Amino acid sequence: MATIESPKYFLRSHSEKSLTEPPELAFEHSRLSKFLKAHDVDNLVPSFPAVANKLMTELSAGDVNLEAIEDHVKMDAAILGALYKRAHSAEYGGAEINSISDAILRIGLTQFKHIVITFGIQASILPLKVPANWDNFWIHGILVGRMTEQMHYRYANNTGNEYIAGLLHDVGKLVLQKVAPAEYTQVMDRVHRLRHTSQQAELAVLGFCHSDISAILCKKWGMNNHICSSVLFHHDPASQDMTEQDALLAACLAVADDLANYCGVNIAKLRNVSLEVLENSPSWNLLRSFTETRPMKIDMEEEMKKIEIDILEVLSS
Repeated sequence: MATIESPKYFLRSHSEKSLTEPPELAFEHSRLSKFLKAHDVDNLVPSFPAVANKLMTELSAGDVNLEAIEDHVKMDAAILGALYKRAHSAEYGGAEINSISDAILRIGLTQFKHIVITFGIQASILPLKVPANWDNFWIHGILVGRMTEQMHYRYANNTGNEYIAGLLHDVGKLVLQKVAPAEYTQVMDRVHRLRHTSQQAELAVLGFCHSDISAILCKKWGMNNHICSSVLFHHDPASQDMTEQDALLAACLAVADDLANYCGVNIAKLRNVSLEVLENSPSWNLLRSFTETRPMKIDMEEEMKKIEIDILEVLSS
């Protein structure tokens, strides 16, 4: 795992910015549509698992019904195993666990949601597994998800969309690697040789970006429009007309992704630009336009230590 050097502070206070309502999300694109049909991506990637879907619905309800949740958890061995492993870990005291509800209450609903969404996504994208980059995909996604949550909480209360958006934003890259390895090799050649960003290289080679595919899969899996929108625009949120809520989420996701990439924590293990360039990018400037409500400091090195448990749960299942 890479050594990470990163700033302790990188967000600043600025006045709030009002944004207009977004247009309808346009997921159809001629070249993209042809690509997806040619490679039968809709049938290659299964729907979101039923148990995980039911759990996410229950966890999104106003009054959480632990009895109903417990019944659903019993039907998924992977989620159940990860829950007990986390609740019994030294992080939570290592004490005996008497029930599923006891385990959930011990780790908290937020951490339980992380487990559910992570294992739901893992089951959905397993057909896309590429051994060379599978571990890197999860490390990057979990790190970006955690940072997106923390950044968003600096400006507004979290909704649960933040971690999901971070975890899913790059799933389109797995599709490209799996079904179009030759084209993906050309993309990576441009990234390495010409120092293009991934989206610049993808547009040049394919005519569309991995973020387009990621958003389509989010829609297929029933994720809400806030998640779909932020994933679709996570490389250029400042150029889009979105609601204030969606713009904040997209900006947080973009900055979290930038920082992870800057530190070389990504599929390609690249570190393309300096921190100074990132701090003056449109995405970071967009985030600075919102009003802070809480102080925050993110230590990237400490974050990498924290996600080791999450990574081990995913990769050992």
